[in-house]
Amino acid sequence: IIDTTYSESNSIEDYCIALKHIKEEYSKKIKDNKSNESNNELYEKYKLIRNTYLANINNSNGTILEKYIDYYDEKKQDYVLPDDVKKIEQQLKAVDVEFWYIGEGYTEFRNTPKHFLNIFKGKITSDYEDYIKQISNEDMELYSSDAGLVVSFDEVGNRVIYWENFINKYKNSNLLPKAKMHFNNYLHDFIFGLDNTPTFEDGQLYPELNEVYIEFMKKYPNSVTSKKIKELPNLVAKNLNHEEIFEKLKLEDRTWEDE
Repeated sequence: IIDTTYSESNSIEDYCIALKHIKEEYSKKIKDNKSNESNNELYEKYKLIRNTYLANINNSNGTILEKYIDYYDEKKQDYVLPDDVKKIEQQLKAVDVEFWYIGEGYTEFRNTPKHFLNIFKGKITSDYEDYIKQISNEDMELYSSDAGLVVSFDEVGNRVIYWENFINKYKNSNLLPKAKMHFNNYLHDFIFGLDNTPTFEDGQLYPELNEVYIEFMKKYPNSVTSKKIKELPNLVAKNLNHEEIFEKLKLEDRTWEDE
């Protein structure tokens, strides 16, 4: 099969053959393995190889991705693809890769949300399974686009508390750094929102956001998140800027890492 090193000469068909091959190879390794801990390592290796191939597909097919938005039919509220693109879609679908519109005219190829879960479910440790399952669920819908949240603030709160609970439950997990990254990112968005979906303006929280916070604090009164959002109205009322609130609440910068 083709090497994971990027090459413009590799076609989508080449990558599909490679993706099918590594799935079969790792599925056999998982089946032969007697240890869930060892399968955790296989997951990390498999994900790295697969995502490297995926990055290569994206890099070598910019023209197809740029044109994808043009195939959207407003009347049908769906994409109407020409035959050549439909063929590509079918080839990729067979190896659990799909077109994914991310906003502002940009489309990318990505793993289908349940790909890793379908392969590793029941064959890895509980922390890994819970982690992969949550990532799969989050990937079912677009999170943000055009500098604004697409999901509701309620959903952002659900993600924050999930990762906070994960951190508390799996204190010795190898996935702890990634879980903390997800928690910090969602906590930041839960408190500040994004540029086009902010949580406050002119010294006041938006009323609908205040209601979300109140409900969250009722459900999770002892959470770290609740303690921080409890402080938020007073900080906002003092007309503190973003950076000052960030410091007062002892937040961490948002960072992203490909899954």
